[in-house]
Amino acid sequence: MDAYEAIEKLQGISYRDWVKVKTSVDRAFEMKKRELENDIQLTDKEKVKELIRSQFG
Repeated sequence: MDAYEAIEKLQGISYRDWVKVKTSVDRAFEMKKRELENDIQLTDKEKVKELIRSQFG
C-alpha cells in the first residue's frame, strides 16, 4: 500500500481516532528501529574517512 492508498482508507477518520492510530504506528516503528539499531555496525572505514574529509576538510 502506498501513501495515497492509505490516505484514501483514512477518509472520514475522526481526529481522536487519528491520534490513536498515529501514536500506535509511531510506537511500533520506534520499537522496530530500536531493535534494528542493535545490529548496525560501521563496516566501511574508507567511506567514513571520505565523509569526514568532505564535511570538515
